[in-house]
Amino acid sequence: MTRTKTTTVLVAGLLLTGCAGATGRPSTTPSTSARMASTASTSSQARIPDGTWTRDITKAEITRRGLHIAPDVLTANYLDDGSVRLVLKTQGSRWSILVQDDAGAYEVGDKGETTYDAKGLWVQASDSTGTSMLIAWTVRGGTLTTSIHTSPDGPKPADDDVLFLGGQWDRTG
Repeated sequence: MTRTKTTTVLVAGLLLTGCAGATGRPSTTPSTSARMASTASTSSQARIPDGTWTRDITKAEITRRGLHIAPDVLTANYLDDGSVRLVLKTQGSRWSILVQDDAGAYEVGDKGETTYDAKGLWVQASDSTGTSMLIAWTVRGGTLTTSIHTSPDGPKPADDDVLFLGGQWDRTG
């Protein structure tokens, strides 16, 4: 992904950067603790349905979940006003995430390849970071629920990764 003078938001791996008042440099660093390699499954197991999914993140959610997010990360991710909207688009073997800025415009956060491992976990590969993250997921009705997958003896993922990757997404298209 090419950095532009305006905001660049890297979401898979969830390195989100830039916004009004941001310096244009990454506000967070990719969490290596949550990055795991995985072998794509060749079975015909379930997949996240193609479509558009939205999720609003709020400061209240951060507090409720007991997450510790640095103030500069909040600013760089449009959370100064208390909330930000993310849009996840899934289509075949590709995904993308858009982030709504404070003016209501959407910016490409990141995009990449979608595969699934032998356990059915979403292997979310990022075009911009070159890393992959394992995401546990379920779909019930019009709701996609995601969370970072970690092994019981593995490292704990960074709170900002947990915030941006773990939650409920509503199907909007």
